[in-house]
Amino acid sequence: MLLTASRAKLSSWLAAFVVVAALILAAQFNGPETRFLAAAMTLVIVWLVSAFLRTYEDGLRKEKPKKPAASKKVASIEKKKPVRIQQKQDKVVVASLDHNITNSSLSEASEQGVVERKLRTLPPADEAEEAYREGVQNLQQNRADEAQEKLRFAVATDPRHVEAREFLAALLMQRDSLVEAEQLLNDGLAANPEHHRFAQLLARIYIQRGASKQALTLLEQSQPYAKTDAEFFGFLAALYQRDGQHDKVIKAYSRAVTINPQQSQ
Repeated sequence: MLLTASRAKLSSWLAAFVVVAALILAAQFNGPETRFLAAAMTLVIVWLVSAFLRTYEDGLRKEKPKKPAASKKVASIEKKKPVRIQQKQDKVVVASLDHNITNSSLSEASEQGVVERKLRTLPPADEAEEAYREGVQNLQQNRADEAQEKLRFAVATDPRHVEAREFLAALLMQRDSLVEAEQLLNDGLAANPEHHRFAQLLARIYIQRGASKQALTLLEQSQPYAKTDAEFFGFLAALYQRDGQHDKVIKAYSRAVTINPQQSQ
C-alpha cells in the first residue's frame, strides 16, 4: 500500500509538470515546425518521467525483502524452541523414571533385607510356636482350612513341636484324612515315644479300622508315660473290656478315678 500511494502522489506531480512544460513550449513555438518540436519534447519528457518511475519502483522492491528475512529468522527460532522444550521435557521424564526405578529398587531391597533379617533372627522353634498358636486360634474360630495350613507349617518348621503335630493329626482325623494322620503320628512316636497322646490318637485310628487288639497293644506300650492322664486310663479300660480282660478293666478304671475322681461320674 505504501508503494502504491507514493507512486500515485509522484505521478500526479510529474503529470502536472509535463502539462506545464507542454503549455510553455506551445506558447513559445507558434509555427508548424515548432509545434512538432514541442510535441517531440513533450514525449521525451513523458518517457523520462516513466523511466524515473520504473527506476524508483525497482529501488523500493529491492529494499522490501529485508523484513521477511527477519520474520523467517524469528519463525525458525520459534520452530526450534518447542524442540528444545520437548527435549528438556523428555530429559525430565527420563530422569523422573530413573528416580522412580531407583526408589522402587531401594524399597524392594529394603523390604527384602527386613524379611531376611527377620528370618535369620527368628529361630525355627519360635517360628513354629507362632504358627501353632495361630492355627489353634483359627480352630477356635472354625477356620479349619487356615488352621490346617498353619499347623502343617509349624510341623514342617519344627518336627519336634509335639502340640502342633498332635493338633494337626486330630484335625486330619476329623476330616477323615486317616492315612496322613497315621503317618504323622507314627513319625511323632518314632521321634518322641514318651508323648503318649500320639499313641492314644493312633489307637483310635486302629479302632476305626477294626484293629482293636493293635490299638490295645499300642496303649499298653505307652502306659508308663501316661502316669497322670485319667483320660488315657479310661480309654485303656474300655479296650480291656472290649477284649474281655475284666481284671485289667478294674485296674485301669481305678487308676483313672484315682487321677481324676470326676472320671467315675
